[in-house]
Amino acid sequence: MASSSLPDASVGVVEIVEPHDRAFFKAHVLDVEPGGKRYLVRYLGEEEISWVDCQRVRTLAPFRTDEEVNSYDPPEGAKVEVSFSEECEYESWWEGEVRRKKGGFYFVSFPEDGTETSEVIERERLRPAYGHHPATFEKRIF
Repeated sequence: MASSSLPDASVGVVEIVEPHDRAFFKAHVLDVEPGGKRYLVRYLGEEEISWVDCQRVRTLAPFRTDEEVNSYDPPEGAKVEVSFSEECEYESWWEGEVRRKKGGFYFVSFPEDGTETSEVIERERLRPAYGHHPATFEKRIF
């Protein structure tokens, strides 16, 4: 089979928000509940599958070129998303706000149950806040 006939690995991949953490994790949509209110998903790198409310599902953020990544310079006060990935784990994105910046590093705060945690983040790990762009799927019979 020619590689051009293989499905794109990103087809059906979405980001699921964990509302308490304000974090987004990639998952494959496996099925859609009739009426489209819930999606059956498998988080990337996980074996377990689960149903999630459609309101927690968003499309992937637009692809950014290396030039766009390297030239992104959010001002203080900007809402951003920060990439986190542990060794051998899939990337997740966490909402934060730039508090200060200096020499290519950004002091980013993350809201957490009425408190805030902060970290120093490299430019390459930042992207503009993407917001919520609902992913919509329909149950179809083939």
